[in-house]
Amino acid sequence: MFDFFLGKSIPAIFFLSFFILFSCAKPCRQWELDTIRSDCPGICYGKASLAACSTFNGLEAEILAIDGGLRFYLNALSLEFPVVEGNEDYTTVILFIGDQEHPFLADRFQGGQQLLLPEEAQNLIIETLLQKYEVDIKVGRYQTTLVPNNFYASYLKLK
Repeated sequence: MFDFFLGKSIPAIFFLSFFILFSCAKPCRQWELDTIRSDCPGICYGKASLAACSTFNGLEAEILAIDGGLRFYLNALSLEFPVVEGNEDYTTVILFIGDQEHPFLADRFQGGQQLLLPEEAQNLIIETLLQKYEVDIKVGRYQTTLVPNNFYASYLKLK
């Protein structure tokens, strides 16, 4: 009788271990595009976003296209971004591209969990991702890597 259960349990154990292994694997992060079209001619809103790696200590990136202009935002999913000493309206953002470090001051919105990057930083990130290179970002305790996965297609649809 024991042989009967042992014979059936081996495939079940294999299937269970296979399921556990692949259900815990992280999916490939990639840029996603959302668009909203209005009934009014010429009014269109688009958002390309890269989800955070972690909802606990995550940093989300968004590019918004509104009325022909682009804005690049970083969103903290837990604690506030740090402030620049003496000025609550700004936060230091450091971009790492290859072996180069690029510091910028970003506008810090009320509530402290959203930043608007300056146009120079935005353009540097976009150019780098279009060339299919990664951009590492550090803001206080937060750190993330912007990957070029699906960026080109999302960016073209934003413009």
